[in-house]
Amino acid sequence: MLSPKVSQRHLAVLLNTMLKHERFPATVRVLDMGCGDAHMLAYLAHQLPAWNPDHTFEFYGFEVGDIGWRGDGYLTPTIDFLSQHAPGHQWQDRVAVSSALDRWPYEPASFEVIISNQVLEHVRDHALVFAEIRRCLAPNGVSVHLFPVREVLWEAHAHMPLVHKVRNPSRRERLMLFFAKLGFTSKYKDELPLYGWRSLQEFAARYSDILGRMTNYLSSGEIKKLANSAGLRVDFSYTTNFFSTKLLSMMRRTPELYGSPTWVDKVVFLALKRVASVTLILR
Repeated sequence: MLSPKVSQRHLAVLLNTMLKHERFPATVRVLDMGCGDAHMLAYLAHQLPAWNPDHTFEFYGFEVGDIGWRGDGYLTPTIDFLSQHAPGHQWQDRVAVSSALDRWPYEPASFEVIISNQVLEHVRDHALVFAEIRRCLAPNGVSVHLFPVREVLWEAHAHMPLVHKVRNPSRRERLMLFFAKLGFTSKYKDELPLYGWRSLQEFAARYSDILGRMTNYLSSGEIKKLANSAGLRVDFSYTTNFFSTKLLSMMRRTPELYGSPTWVDKVVFLALKRVASVTLILR
């Protein structure tokens, strides 16, 4: 039984809203960019056809294979999970591996939908990724992404405020040590059994290095400029719906459709982007 996270529910509802109100072909090809453990891909493969029986869906996923902590065969559990929880698809042929610096292994205009969840803050070359989204997106297609921008105040990987804003490694390490001594130690405690930290200073040094190597936060303005340069139109209006879905989930309710964004959503976005992830729509 799939138990989707709020972020996955939000993205599924947003896609369902677009499928109901916009023109899509009878067969909709969906690419999960940075599919990871494939829980979201499995959820989309289960939910979107149930909500839209008048469409046929083809689901694909790909991951970047040249990240240091990944070994050979790391996608095998992903494909096994998909085969078990979303049968009926040829996952062995639909989950691919790409390099962070290469073009994606797809023909131009291959997908009506390109989606990602908590991926864009890890991208090394955003210009390349936006160019590939533009190349692989079919005419009238849509690309949807949920991720934190540089303006966010809380860094969710280290479980500390502001540390992602510091570019200089030694300054970032000192700031992380400062926050750890103030009591921001949840990540330290969570990973103590794994790494056996000998001190808060060792933890700060290691996680400062991790943030430097594995994250690349851009501001919403930088995102817009790079996407526009790739020929993509940018919209953040559905960011408010992520927060409303969070509130509904606390009452064990999940919407199936979102209303059309208004000017209020654009104004509220200026505050919400500092609180948590934003929703980016590219066309």
